Amino acid sequence: MHEVFTENYAGKPLRKYQLWDTLQAFASSMTSALATEAVLKGAGVGSELDYDCKKWRLVADIMNDLAFFIDLLSPALSGSFFICACTSSLLRAVVGVAGGATRTAIVQHQARRNNLADVASKDGSQETMVNVTALISSLIMLPLVSGKHTLIWFLFMAFTGVHLYANYRAVRSLNMETLNLKRATILIRVPSAHLRTCDDYTLLYDTQRNIGWVALTNGAPSLSPLRAVFDTEIIAFKKETSEKQFDEFISEISSKGWRAEGPNLGYDEWTYTRK
Repeated sequence: MHEVFTENYAGKPLRKYQLWDTLQAFASSMTSALATEAVLKGAGVGSELDYDCKKWRLVADIMNDLAFFIDLLSPALSGSFFICACTSSLLRAVVGVAGGATRTAIVQHQARRNNLADVASKDGSQETMVNVTALISSLIMLPLVSGKHTLIWFLFMAFTGVHLYANYRAVRSLNMETLNLKRATILIRVPSAHLRTCDDYTLLYDTQRNIGWVALTNGAPSLSPLRAVFDTEIIAFKKETSEKQFDEFISEISSKGWRAEGPNLGYDEWTYTRK
């Protein structure tokens, strides 16, 4: 009797309800996506995720920990619970977009043999294993710390410190070969090494550590050691050197009684021969 009633009287209204309910759910999801995109754009997410993924990966983790901090703090701020809940939800929305996008960029970087799917599956399996281990550990830990607010805050600060430090070390271990705007600017403005080769010596200067190395050729003229030191100092002060400048320097120190030739510049006896 019930089946007959449902088929005769509730069938058409139910199908009509499901149709319109599906349509409204789809429209609501689309408006939610548009609103979320606008919020994330306002927060600066979406324009730098690909070319600056290391920074946004770390920012996403900091926002995630900040959301957890607000959640733990919300019971003590009962009058502002709604504001705390909205703020933590907004932070998690940013984390969801930034974390997912940067993870894709990192996995793409790690796929050295164009095996993106393979690397992504292994990364997902590793994350699943970690989540299962964390779930078991949390089931053991929560009954032991329930109601102990001091211990809870201590554990939160400890785990947060480990989380942020591990993420910092993780992004530092990534050596991106692709040039973004910041890396290109660094390479253009501050070259890591300056190499100069001439007939009498070879000079290599590391601008990051302010260290220079000079190798003299076999049979180099007596002024070549001083010329190499002169060029090294000029490079250290980021100036252009020329033969005329060195000749003027030699003339000036010679006029004041200095001897430009001598073995006291710290060179050893090793030389090399050009082929």
